[in-house]
Amino acid sequence: MKTGLSLPMPRSALTVAVATVIALAAVRYAHDVLKLGLGAPTIDIASYYVFTSALRSGVDPFDRAELTRVAAILQIQVAGTPPTFTSAGYLLFLPLTLLPYPWARLVWLVVSQAALAAAGVLWYRHLRPPAAPALLGLFVVLSYQPILEDIALGNLNQLVLLLVSLACLAHVRGHPVAAAVALSWAVNLKPPYVLLIPFLFWIGSRGTAALALAFAAAWAALGLAVFGTYWLAGYARFLTVGSGPLHGWSKNLSPHALLHRLLRIDGPHLLVEALAIALALAIIGGVMRATRGAAGNREVRLAAWATAVASLPLVSPLTEEVHLVVLLIPLLVVLFRIEQLPGPRDAVLVIVATLLLASRYSVESFPAFAGGPASLASGGKALGAAALALVAARLAGRGAGFAPPSIQVETPRATRGAPSGVP
Repeated sequence: MKTGLSLPMPRSALTVAVATVIALAAVRYAHDVLKLGLGAPTIDIASYYVFTSALRSGVDPFDRAELTRVAAILQIQVAGTPPTFTSAGYLLFLPLTLLPYPWARLVWLVVSQAALAAAGVLWYRHLRPPAAPALLGLFVVLSYQPILEDIALGNLNQLVLLLVSLACLAHVRGHPVAAAVALSWAVNLKPPYVLLIPFLFWIGSRGTAALALAFAAAWAALGLAVFGTYWLAGYARFLTVGSGPLHGWSKNLSPHALLHRLLRIDGPHLLVEALAIALALAIIGGVMRATRGAAGNREVRLAAWATAVASLPLVSPLTEEVHLVVLLIPLLVVLFRIEQLPGPRDAVLVIVATLLLASRYSVESFPAFAGGPASLASGGKALGAAALALVAARLAGRGAGFAPPSIQVETPRATRGAPSGVP
């Protein structure tokens, strides 16, 4: 019997299915952000706040007794290890110390989420993927466990994601100053990203590399001018000696830490350090080989950046799950260009990398996996980063043929007879 009611029908069951999956992921993500924002300990932003407050008051934050006193006055619990960023990092958090800590914590959550959203919009607007890869990328972002870990700790990797995205896209589009400024701040907040400066030099952008180094030094010098130098001895002692317990730490996911746990050696050890350095040099050599032709078109430069960023967690001596937030850059690059992957094996590698990096899993709670061969089970994140770097390297290795018809292949300035300058 007709009711006279005409309901619009969906274009297809697939459309409804995709919309439902995305909506479920979005609601789950919003719930988790709200829950973590209200109830998580956010121990890292607490440490940034206390350390910056100590420096603002002329107290050496690397003096444990003095730091404990400041934390007690503020009634804030800090992490067991200090921040690793340079003096410029404290400049970033200085405005937050003008607010009561509960408000500062909320402001930092909003800033981090805004940075994540801005990075996603930048990549979507630059790559302009078809609908299917775009929705796939959105689902991966909403399901990406390292983001939730970053929110729970109050770390700064979502901001670093935005900075590295800005540096990458500015460089690809030929804006050296913007690329250098963004990269210089990323280097000050996460020192392992200093490796991207010689990477720029390697792919022919020597001027941009020099600018990034100069800006990074300038921000660090400004931080020292504001806070003084009396605390640098403690900072250097932590980086060289005090970080020893982190080498074999169960939450350290780097190949360096995997070697420590495999050999059941907790602190610094000559053999382990030699093996870790050799492995890191081999990975750097592989990146250099894959990106040696990156001075060509924009797409190849983009794939070269994706390769370098994906490889950073593999050469850094300390890689926590929160540090993998920045791997959304190479992940979105390969997902948004999934139709242009060289072959079926690359698609399989992308699936493996996505599952290993985005999923929630851990074996650190089980003593059986604490050391020896069984400890290699904690290498899933590192394996995911390696798979992602391999796919990005294969994209970079495709050369000028990888550029889609809408993007023209650029000839390097040196071959056009133009005067040398900032690339």
